[in-house]
Amino acid sequence: ADRIRRAIWGLAIPRPGGATPPRVTVSLGVAVSEGPSWQAVLDRADVALRAAKRTGRNMVCTDRGNVLQAQSCPPGSSGGGTSEAGSQAGEDIVDVLVVDDDPTNRAVCKGCLRRAGYRVREAEDGVVALARVREDPPDIIIMDVMMPNMDGLECTRALRVNPETRDIPIIIVSALARTDDILAGLKAGADEYLSKPVRASELAVRVQSMARLSRERKDLLRSYEERGRQMGILTRLVEFCRAVNLCVSRDEILRHTVSIVAEVVDCRRVSVMLPHESGNRLTIVNSLGLEPEMAREASVPLGEPIAGHVFTSGQAIVVNSEAEIGSQIRDYHAPYFASVPLVSAPLDAAGCVVGVLNVTDRKEGAPFEARDLEYIELISRVAGTAVHDLSMQEARDQASDSIMVALASLAECRDNDTGRHVERVTRFCLMIAEALRGEDEYRDEIDDEFLHKLERSVPLHDIGKVAIPDHILLFPGKLTEEQMTVMRTHAAVGANTIQALIARTPSVPFLEMAREIAAHHHERYDGNGYPDRLRGKEIPLPARITAVADVYDALTTRRVYKEAYSHEKAVRIIREGSGSAFDPDMVEAFLQREREFAELARMMSDDSPSEAGSLQLLVPCAP
Repeated sequence: ADRIRRAIWGLAIPRPGGATPPRVTVSLGVAVSEGPSWQAVLDRADVALRAAKRTGRNMVCTDRGNVLQAQSCPPGSSGGGTSEAGSQAGEDIVDVLVVDDDPTNRAVCKGCLRRAGYRVREAEDGVVALARVREDPPDIIIMDVMMPNMDGLECTRALRVNPETRDIPIIIVSALARTDDILAGLKAGADEYLSKPVRASELAVRVQSMARLSRERKDLLRSYEERGRQMGILTRLVEFCRAVNLCVSRDEILRHTVSIVAEVVDCRRVSVMLPHESGNRLTIVNSLGLEPEMAREASVPLGEPIAGHVFTSGQAIVVNSEAEIGSQIRDYHAPYFASVPLVSAPLDAAGCVVGVLNVTDRKEGAPFEARDLEYIELISRVAGTAVHDLSMQEARDQASDSIMVALASLAECRDNDTGRHVERVTRFCLMIAEALRGEDEYRDEIDDEFLHKLERSVPLHDIGKVAIPDHILLFPGKLTEEQMTVMRTHAAVGANTIQALIARTPSVPFLEMAREIAAHHHERYDGNGYPDRLRGKEIPLPARITAVADVYDALTTRRVYKEAYSHEKAVRIIREGSGSAFDPDMVEAFLQREREFAELARMMSDDSPSEAGSLQLLVPCAP
């Protein structure tokens, strides 16, 4: 093409009298288009050729209808310019719909606009114009007024009431030039009103002005839409941060994480990998868009592509196209993470990598832009910090629990028991609570959190026994009234001890329940217990549960002052105490699970049942 242009440029046509000969030029148009038809492609090429002829440069390249370059200069020289349509490099060609019942008027207008670089379509009346607009909305409409079927004013009004077409600029061109006619056109919704005959230059300037306003309006709308989208995303991110801060489990945190990532960056496949307990590989612990079996089988050694390398290096990997795939990634064929574009980012908690977030299978295959990567990084940091903090909290809770259980076991060991009393009573309490959970009266109160607190609180029920002297605690016979008075102080001592812990560590949620149990598990349902002689539902629910469990274990295990009772006798004693010593609801729940009680007591004790012994200190009684 360049050789042809240079050869033709060099031609000269002799002119008489030695006048400067004119130059011969040729226009070459190159159009790359995915238009709906060959005619559409040819129309775009025709626009480009006309632009080339008008500007004086011999080549105009278009990409999907965009005029990329239009210069006026000899081959090999430099220069630049723009078309009369105001089309800068990279701008879309403006689409104009000419509506007029006169074919001659349409042809003149079409020729004028095409020479100015516009794409032009035609309609012979308002009805056809509305159909054309519905099929493919133009950028600008030039509208005649007097037409059959539907005139220009009626058509303009119809366009203005439709939300999808009300913003299209409309220029009315009419032979009606009176002031009333002009006002009628503008009231109908026209942006400009030109009176016939119209000079081509004036029409071109008016259309150019409307094209500029149309572009600015579209840019503004796009800007508003983008800002609205960004505000929506930022709102969701704030909600995500709040939700994560309220999460009480790792799975809950990761569920929120994969959901927000899929929503914000528009991906169908998201997974989170954390170190396996073996410590040498990563496994998927939560995912979206993966088959469950595939997620279970996924495993990546630490340091290996892709996720393993991200975990050990702490650096994200971003691949937006096949051309960007490096040698390591090219050999990576895991079905859950092999497509591009892809992102693998570390779950980072202030420099401590706790896992890896994998994002792929993006809708429409669009590459990840800088803003998308910022969102992913933010989400990764928030999730990583939440997982890390939760792990640290769990470790602290476990240490705290171990200390509490050790203190409780210390009290039991002083009683010459095996020390498993704490564990058995805790299990018995959970059985009763689970049975109560199915009843309407307790369904709202006994939830997962209640059971979690109960499991951690019950071991402290007899912690006050550490203050009871050995000569009373280990006395092998019936206690005197004075000794009984001292023994009963263990409930208040235990409650006060736990209250002191609450004052020092107010953030430990289960301690209040532990205090209630320690203080009131020896209260009686009829009000004759101790230390506060509470009655009925005045006794906290956890204490009412513990009262039954504690007595059952005391009855069925050997103590220094008694032999173990059989399961059957223990059940009979507890049933007889319903409504007096114990809450009838607690007894009913115990009876529902009493066979499980017997099995657990057998599994956790080596003592054989016996009918001998005393009931002193076992069933709460009136002083």
